[in-house]
Amino acid sequence: MKFEKMTDEQALEILRSQKDQPDTPGSLIYRLLGGAMPGFKGAMEKYAASMLATGYNAGRVMSEAEKDPEQKEELHRQMHSLAQKLNAGSSPSSSTDEEEKK
Repeated sequence: MKFEKMTDEQALEILRSQKDQPDTPGSLIYRLLGGAMPGFKGAMEKYAASMLATGYNAGRVMSEAEKDPEQKEELHRQMHSLAQKLNAGSSPSSSTDEEEKK
């Protein structure tokens, strides 16, 4: 299947179609969720579909950027900026955390 931009719904269809196909993401997800409660299973199925769509879409953007040096550089700048924001959002251990570890 080829998508311009994969939606979560398309990814969910893919996962479900792979359920009985060994060595596929769908097979792995459904084996892991085998005996889970239906509500939890549904939520995790949607989460996995969202991650599949995100990975596909990010890969598509990266692949396109590789073709043009300017786009590639811009993508690297954006990824670096995002990494800095993510790192800034993770707070260092507080003194209370350090005392609890002792």
